[in-house]
Amino acid sequence: MRGVFAGALKRLGWNRKGSVASLRGSDAQLTISFQRSQYDSVFFVNLGIWLLALGDAVEFPKHSQCHLQFRLERLFPELSSLLKPEDVDLAALEEQLLRHGADLQRLTDLNYLRELYASGGLSDGLIRKEAREILT
Repeated sequence: MRGVFAGALKRLGWNRKGSVASLRGSDAQLTISFQRSQYDSVFFVNLGIWLLALGDAVEFPKHSQCHLQFRLERLFPELSSLLKPEDVDLAALEEQLLRHGADLQRLTDLNYLRELYASGGLSDGLIRKEAREILT
C-alpha cells in the first residue's frame, strides 16, 4: 500500500523522504505519513498541514509538528474502504489518489482552508490554537 501512495504522490508532484511525502503550496505545506496500529496490521495515513503564515516549515515536517493534523480518510471518506489491508484493491486506491490530487493541492490554499473550517469540513482533526486564529 505504501508503494501505491508513493507512486501516486510522486506523479502528483509530491517529494518523498523515507515514508514521508511532502507538497509545498502557496500558503501551506502538506505531509502524508503512515502509522502502523499497535493492535493489528492496520495502517493509518496521516495528513499534516503546516501553515506558512505561522513560519516556514522544514522540508519534511513530522505529522505531530503540523498545525493541522488529520487521518486522510477523515477528509476523504471515500478512501476509508480502500485503506483496509485485508482487502485492499491497489489499482482502485491509486486511481482514487490520483483523482483527489487537485483536492489535496487545494489544501495548500489558505482561503480554501478557511472555507473548509467555516463549513465544519476540518472538524475531524486536531487544529492547534494558533492555526484556529488564522482560519477564523
